[in-house]
Amino acid sequence: MVKIAVVVPYFNPVGYRSHAIKLAQCLEAYGRAGVDTFVSGVGSDRPAGAEIVFWDDSCDFMWHKERLLNLAARRLPSCYTHVVWSDS
Repeated sequence: MVKIAVVVPYFNPVGYRSHAIKLAQCLEAYGRAGVDTFVSGVGSDRPAGAEIVFWDDSCDFMWHKERLLNLAARRLPSCYTHVVWSDS
């Protein structure tokens, strides 16, 4: 059986409200569609209400997006057979 997880990388080192709003809208849309969505990110601005699969509070600078995705994919529950990367 195919089971898909969507991973959204997130970093907002400057704390822009627009980044947080875009992420919330993205997660809401996936939720309405019934898609399992996970967030991988860094910094002190943890998104509220997100299913976080990897987070590094101590790092406020921009990570390589591919590194965030790889860390998240390794931490997903084993029931997922496919991983989709989606920017918010």
